[in-house]
Amino acid sequence: MNTPAKKYDRFSKIYDLFESPMEMRAFSKYRKKALSLAKGKVLESGIGTGKNLPYYPEGVEVIGIDFSRGMLEKAEKRKNLD
Repeated sequence: MNTPAKKYDRFSKIYDLFESPMEMRAFSKYRKKALSLAKGKVLESGIGTGKNLPYYPEGVEVIGIDFSRGMLEKAEKRKNLD
């Protein structure tokens, strides 16, 4: 059975590359602005590949969930780079 989670698991390998033009042109500035207001503990539902992680202020505890194991693996790698 081809579930949405399995589709996202496969797509996770190229997801960031696929979105990179929009990320550079718009998304990154909106992430920076929106996430600068975060504090305390944050539950990020649908964390995807973790693109928001670098934009959280220091001291914010982020817990991310996603139905795609592939996306979560990418988010975990991104978390460990910070």
